[in-house]
Amino acid sequence: MSDPALIAIAQTSVELDAVFFPLNKKSKHKEPQHWVQELRNQGVSHSILGNLSRNVTEAGQDTARAKKAVACLYYVSGMGMEDIERAISQFGGAFDGSSGPIRAVTGRTCDVVPMIARAAELLHAGLDLEQRVARLLLRLDLGIQGPAVDLARFTQRALDRADYRRLCEAGLTTREALAEAEDRVLLPLLGNDRRKVAVVRDALEQWRTVRAGPAPLALPAYEQ
Repeated sequence: MSDPALIAIAQTSVELDAVFFPLNKKSKHKEPQHWVQELRNQGVSHSILGNLSRNVTEAGQDTARAKKAVACLYYVSGMGMEDIERAISQFGGAFDGSSGPIRAVTGRTCDVVPMIARAAELLHAGLDLEQRVARLLLRLDLGIQGPAVDLARFTQRALDRADYRRLCEAGLTTREALAEAEDRVLLPLLGNDRRKVAVVRDALEQWRTVRAGPAPLALPAYEQ
């Protein structure tokens, strides 16, 4: 049960079907095949891909589902928003950009994924998706890459998506790497905003405290 699988399954929900997304309904072959292939390339199973066409109520709904799933994956990949918009609109059907619909889809996917994960846990004994889902929700909410998640737990929206992307590109996402980086190195990566540098420094202190944590208590010997 991978992140791309969870995202794809979410698109079959009534909630996601209700979210508008630009689509060129005149493209009967190229666009439908493209988005499904993109999901296949991400390891989404044939079974899940097949279910994208179940319970459709209008033409192109299955294509829209696949396209929404790919948009979510673009959003957490580190691609710039302009590049994502260009990729999403390559077959036409976009009006005045796609950033609004992209954020609408990722936001609604965040609402649905926890329910899907819980259903999967009930169906498959021993499956624990709690940590995976927590990471995925943070990535979808902020539009960040995997390496930035640990930092984002503390910085949240104090840094923007471009900040996280630049930190990832510079390899400055671990606590150790950020602690060693001087302010003059961090500043251009954070839009030359000294307040953001202070946010990162404060986050590092919180991060250090959480990682240290209290020592676990030993269970005393049982007494008769």
